[in-house]
Amino acid sequence: MPAPYVNDYQRHQDLEKIVKEKEEEINKLKQKMEIERFSIEIFSKDNFMILFYTGFISFSFITYFEFGKPAANAMSSYDFFKY
Repeated sequence: MPAPYVNDYQRHQDLEKIVKEKEEEINKLKQKMEIERFSIEIFSKDNFMILFYTGFISFSFITYFEFGKPAANAMSSYDFFKY
């Protein structure tokens, strides 16, 4: 149980300290997330890693498929189990 507060000023100071600590923790986690983010851009210059993770020969093949992405997103699928 937290200690009783003598006045609002002390309580305000304690809450500001907690908020500052939490903001610092959030910033550290955001930085860690940026470092550890797994994305294709990390491997875009390494054809072996592109092949390993995607099965494509190089990053240029992936950009080829990006060209068709708008059409693929507009496609609809048929629900075979519906009827």
